[in-house]
Amino acid sequence: MTYSPSIAFVDESMRQRHGRSGLYVMAATVVTADGVDEIRRAVKLLDRRGRGFHWREAEPAERQAAVAAVAELEAVHHVVLGAGLDNQRQERGRRECLQRLLWELGALGVVEAWLDARREAQNKLDVRLVDTMRVRGAMPDSLRVDHVSSRAEPLICLADIVAGAVTAEWAEGAEEYVAPLAKVLQRHKIHLS
Repeated sequence: MTYSPSIAFVDESMRQRHGRSGLYVMAATVVTADGVDEIRRAVKLLDRRGRGFHWREAEPAERQAAVAAVAELEAVHHVVLGAGLDNQRQERGRRECLQRLLWELGALGVVEAWLDARREAQNKLDVRLVDTMRVRGAMPDSLRVDHVSSRAEPLICLADIVAGAVTAEWAEGAEEYVAPLAKVLQRHKIHLS
């Protein structure tokens, strides 16, 4: 059997509650490099609007179909749930979730992690975190981390779907979205400082 390195595609979801703490969710869909092209073909079937699949824009039936499709793919999903999000400190919540997620991905032997690109200044904050983690030995040098837009990399939508499903379960009690993912979903809960 030939070794195929693992690649992760990462996106987030956030739910704020007026006057109360919120939740920051960061999800990684992990696939083997050998399986990327086949999974990209499957993901294109989810794109009914020609703009890529986005959880927040999808109707409940579309969300159900997307979750069912994701559950059938040759992929596993790691999610960090950051509870206690201070609405005024969202970037801090992201950093704490990303730090834990990158640690988990490093422990799995993932060699590439592609984060959904945001504004340049925000991407630089992620790069700074990665540099700090490397200096501290909190993630292996073998894990390459970079940003890519979801338009350029359709597999980012898989992490968007997983993050959206987990967030909907937490915020709305919508267990029907995470139930199909039970065998391929690993959750890591942290309390944000």
